[in-house]
Amino acid sequence: MSNDEKLLKALAVAIVDRPRATLKDLAEAAGVSKATLHRFCGTRDSLVERLMNHSQAALNQVIEDADLQVADVAQALRNLIENHLRACELFGHARRRGREWVCDRCGGQMICSA
Repeated sequence: MSNDEKLLKALAVAIVDRPRATLKDLAEAAGVSKATLHRFCGTRDSLVERLMNHSQAALNQVIEDADLQVADVAQALRNLIENHLRACELFGHARRRGREWVCDRCGGQMICSA
């Protein structure tokens, strides 16, 4: 994972935890200076756009990696869910909430085969 991806992951968690946080607050939560964050994204709107673009690229990769054209329907769905949960690592809280939901629904299993 590149430094930019690590920073995006930390910022994604920070912005989910504190949606109204200032850039200074987000920088502090991500463990970087405000100047570093400013160089990285410039503005809060630019940061949100960068997070959305990265998220979209990650989700596109999830779909591509699920091998939906070749796998049978049940396997394709398992692939899609497994890949999505792995990709959600970028999003911090989404990953935790997603896995908790899946685990709650599937009796502790990460992926429900029923």
